[in-house]
Amino acid sequence: METAQFLTVLPVSNTENLLGDFFSSAEDKDCYAFFLNPATGAESTLFNFTVETDASNTPRVKLWQTVVDDTGIITGHQLLGVWASSNGTVVALDVEIPYDAFYNNDLIMEIDPLSWSSPLSGTYILNFWSN
Repeated sequence: METAQFLTVLPVSNTENLLGDFFSSAEDKDCYAFFLNPATGAESTLFNFTVETDASNTPRVKLWQTVVDDTGIITGHQLLGVWASSNGTVVALDVEIPYDAFYNNDLIMEIDPLSWSSPLSGTYILNFWSN
């Protein structure tokens, strides 16, 4: 997660999409980072996403949030949820992401091929939006 590629600030009301690649290793994980900036007074934001790939692949998506201590030092990451689908498409709607300007101000998305067809590579399309 330390190498997560920054994508945008959430919320994003329009659908954004990204083309990604799975490679020949089960260790291949793509990580994307989002900074949270919801409306003043909000304690959470809703996040929606789809991942589409070949129907013979099983994509898996994990959402994480960085954990910081009272001094702002990163101490780890907390898992917010895991989604997978055996038909090549993962859909998650209205996932509530906690928000606090100091402790919970990011979202990290990890996408990996839980299983895949031969040849051991392929592409996926990530679509995301938030409220």
